[in-house]
Order: sequence, then structure tokens, then C-alpha cells
Amino acid sequence: MGDDHSQVEQNRSVLVQAIGGAQAGLVAIGAAHSANVACVETSEEGVIEGVDGLVTTVPDLALLGLGADCAVVTFADIESGVVAIAHSGWQGLVKGILSASVHQMCSQGAAPESIQAHIGPSICGQCYEVDSERAAQVAAVAPSAVFESRGKYGIDIALGAVSQLSELGVVAISSGECTSESTRHFSYRRDGTTGRQGAAIVLRKAPA
Repeated sequence: MGDDHSQVEQNRSVLVQAIGGAQAGLVAIGAAHSANVACVETSEEGVIEGVDGLVTTVPDLALLGLGADCAVVTFADIESGVVAIAHSGWQGLVKGILSASVHQMCSQGAAPESIQAHIGPSICGQCYEVDSERAAQVAAVAPSAVFESRGKYGIDIALGAVSQLSELGVVAISSGECTSESTRHFSYRRDGTTGRQGAAIVLRKAPA
């Protein structure tokens, strides 16, 4: 999705149609590489700045997250009627955005063992080389996400997310796709240009 406002609005309209509509509107993550999570009940704000997680119990209110090499993670507790979305890169792993999102869901009635999470495409450890300081920060909270070979370090965002969610008792499934290796996805690390893919989640009402 590009930065031009009209193009962004058009893309969001296409997205809403693709997911079968969202009568209550759409709310997007502003993304600040934080552990901030907002509970939303209306689409009036459009994009909520300064947060990397959104939670709702409102049917037909779409939650949208965008990312290039970071993972967009969707969460659903169908039994309790709570859904969420989070944006997480290496900073999100370190700061705890996934844990914060799960805890916010639980404050709305969800239970970790009933939550299912899906981790979207993100950059893999072989493609995401980092310095030793950044690797150490991630290793402290998600050791399985860090790779070392011949004095070089890499971070696998999806593996870190799976690890952290599993520790919370949440069932997590990864798409297994690397944004840098894929020809279908944007990757800032690969291209050095803007452009993001997204994921959305909507809570649907149970049939009467």
C-alpha cells in the first residue's frame, strides 16, 4: 500500500470488500514500534497513532495492521467474542507487544487457551542480519529468534512471535513466508523503499 492518501483509501475499500464487508467500519494501527494497545469500539478515529495493537469486541468492526518486514499478527477468541491485531518487529518482541495484546484481550473476557493467533509474512533470520547488541536484546526475550553464524547475527521475527505466544499459552501459526525472499511481498530491508502489506480481522455475529 502506497503513501498517497487517495490510493490508501482505495486500497482500504478494496480490503473491506475482500473480507466480506465491515458495517461498523475499519480501524488501523498507527504503528510506533511500541507495546501500546488500544481497545476500540468505533471506527471514528480511522488510524490510531502511537499504538501497535488493537482489540475489539464489536461485531463487524475491522482491525487493520500494516507491515513490510515486521509481522502483522491476528488474534481471535471466538468463544469469548474478542479479536485483536498487532504489529511486531524486533522492537515489538523486546517491548512485549504480543503479550500486551493478549493481556488486553483477556481484560475483555478472552482466555489465552482459547485464543488462536496467525503470524503473517515477516523477514527471516537469514535475511535479517543485525549487530550483536540488537541480537542480545532479542535473545533476552525470545532466544529462538536469534541466529549466529561465523560471528554474524540474524533475527527471525516469526519464530520470536511463536515462542512468545506459546509461553502465554496461545496457539500460534506462522505463514512461514519471508518478506525479503518472497516476490509477492514488500520488504524494506530488501528494497529500501516504502510499501506495505496488511492483514485484517473482523468479528462476525453468530447466526441468529
